Amino acid sequence: LKPTWLKRTGQSRALHQPNIARAMAARRTVAGLPPMGALLAVLPWLASASLSSWMPDRATMWADLSWTPTPSDDAWVANMKSFKGMPFTWKPDPWEQHWSRFVIHLSTWTAKNWQVPLLAVAAYFIAIPTLRWLVASRGKWNVRTFAFYWNAGLSFFSWC
Repeated sequence: LKPTWLKRTGQSRALHQPNIARAMAARRTVAGLPPMGALLAVLPWLASASLSSWMPDRATMWADLSWTPTPSDDAWVANMKSFKGMPFTWKPDPWEQHWSRFVIHLSTWTAKNWQVPLLAVAAYFIAIPTLRWLVASRGKWNVRTFAFYWNAGLSFFSWC
């Protein structure tokens, strides 16, 4: 069974979609509901109100960002054998003599050397437009050999 308007005109329903959408929008506003545009206009305000109630103040953010672990914090992490009931299977038993013991001090090192991640982000933001320009000016490169050795290196070092 075809709707009566489709029988009368013989046109496809796709041609009448905008009219149906307008009729539905008019029916919503007549029923007292706000149009979708008004709801979308209010949504960013609601999201910012929710975020502002969740966000910490500046002093709390600075205290969190400038926190540096103490040597006793490093020792506590070094002596951990499990976390929430899950044993550390990756951690060797004679931890103090193992080659990966430097991992314990990484949180202290990164807390004292903010320039490393900031420079990495800056290099990334510089590399993206530079690489786009190079590809646009010199054409695409064949990176299959590089990708093979890169992935082989990642696989090798993930076994260590």
